[in-house]
Amino acid sequence: MKPLRTILILALALLPATTCGCAPGSGELADKWDRARLAGFNEFRNNQFDQAIAHYREAIEAAQAIGPKDRRVPLTSNELARVFLAKSDFQSAADAYKDALTELSQLKPDFGHDPELLAANCQALDGLANSLNKLGQTSDAEHYYQDALAQAKANKLGQQLRTITFDYRSFLRQHGENARADTITEQTESERTKVEPLPISEDNAKYQMESHLRQGDDALRHNDLDKAEKEYTVALRAAERLEDQVPGGNCASRLGQVAFRREQWKQALVWFDFAMKHYAESKSGVVARRSAVSGLAMTLCKLKNYDQAEFCAKQLIEDSRWIRTKDGSEMREGLIELADIYRQSGQLEKATAPMEEIYASCRQYHPITWPETTLNMCYLSTHYWSLNKKEQCRKTVNEYLAEALKSKPENLQLPARLLDDYAEALIKAKEFDKAAIYLPSALKMLDRAPDAQKEKERCRQLMDKTRA
Repeated sequence: MKPLRTILILALALLPATTCGCAPGSGELADKWDRARLAGFNEFRNNQFDQAIAHYREAIEAAQAIGPKDRRVPLTSNELARVFLAKSDFQSAADAYKDALTELSQLKPDFGHDPELLAANCQALDGLANSLNKLGQTSDAEHYYQDALAQAKANKLGQQLRTITFDYRSFLRQHGENARADTITEQTESERTKVEPLPISEDNAKYQMESHLRQGDDALRHNDLDKAEKEYTVALRAAERLEDQVPGGNCASRLGQVAFRREQWKQALVWFDFAMKHYAESKSGVVARRSAVSGLAMTLCKLKNYDQAEFCAKQLIEDSRWIRTKDGSEMREGLIELADIYRQSGQLEKATAPMEEIYASCRQYHPITWPETTLNMCYLSTHYWSLNKKEQCRKTVNEYLAEALKSKPENLQLPARLLDDYAEALIKAKEFDKAAIYLPSALKMLDRAPDAQKEKERCRQLMDKTRA
């Protein structure tokens, strides 16, 4: 079994430069390199980018002291570049990737026959392309994307082929070249059929992955984030042995959820992005990737990157068209996130359309007295009020009431109680005028509902508070 730090580095798509894969050097210097590199990774994992950079530079110095052509130098330079990317220091990232490429070129002739070094070269080319794209050097970026893709194909590097294709395709779509992006995907899928599939171990990697995934889910439900992270990491390691990329994406997405709950937004972004790279080449990826797309939208919103968050939420809505559900819940999930992004970014007017669509979907798939329908009517009408569209607010509530009163009397007590609860929350927030909108409707429903005397008394007491 590989050490935990190796598993985590694989999961982050950093180069898997373990000590056992490196050429032997001075024992003391090799130990110094290993300690500094591990310290750099741990700091990077905790979003302490400056400390991580310092440790990685120390590791590079130790590797350079071992020998002028030690493989640890370019491998660690790649990892340093990843930290600069996460820090949004794109020029330093580009410089570090260029250093890695120069150092790799000095390792020939071994370079041309070593899978680890070939993979490192592809990662450096792809990382350099990503950095240059961020710097606005699109022509140079495309050159390096194409070079990386050609080398991954020529050397049958399946993992790198997936990652580079995803990045190059995103680059092309970013610049409006959707047709070329689709062509790249088709060509890469054809090439991937020539790549030998990953071996499935004798100890049943799929069983191990599913077992640890379940244990991680249980830990997450109980908010035991440390245990959840440990189980998901082991599950990811097992999933990486499978040819199907979806399980690995599912594990990475769960690790993104753990980071999100810890409010480690940049770390969550790394995991969700890593999950998306797994889903990109799977035929079932559109359905499976929903959790990762949702996670990306929420994380980008937390980072106040509202444009990209909006793009992800709209992608979630688009993906839902591939999923047929009996209650329309998949579509509403994306609409809810889109409306929330607009509200958090201060674009209240733009939030109106998705909120109207959410309420319309509830009315289409559920009875008017259904809890989700009732609550979304409250959210929408309150939103109208916040936009000073008070007549539209009252109209929405009155139309809801008229339709609800057509229901059986025994079905009216629950929605009336929800209206009371909603009004009570508004009263606690001292929004008495808003609360007063819902209480008369609740009382009318309770007048028709059987055995609702206590609820009616509560409703009247709430109405008195709005008049105080």
